[in-house]
Amino acid sequence: MTNNFIIILLLLSLLTIELYRVPYSLLCGTRDAMIKTIIADYKEAPFALGLVGSDKLIEIWVSRKGDRTFTILLTTAKNNSCIIAFGEAWDNKITPLDDDDRL
Repeated sequence: MTNNFIIILLLLSLLTIELYRVPYSLLCGTRDAMIKTIIADYKEAPFALGLVGSDKLIEIWVSRKGDRTFTILLTTAKNNSCIIAFGEAWDNKITPLDDDDRL
């Protein structure tokens, strides 16, 4: 669990996305609407999920073929979802840190 949290934290901290160029309405909506878009437009499937506090769900969706796109979706308890990150060249291979490199 700790390793997954660290991986997600590192992933989010490394992402630099210019979200201000994308209209807000394309980034947020109901969870069902956002998932339909992720599946239909990007052919992505669920990869990982976790809880943020007691009222938010974070999901990572990844395409299995092609350009290996990914989307990170945050959903509140009120079913409001927003894409908080997206990109290309997703890689499932993570090199474990040595004991000296751990946080």
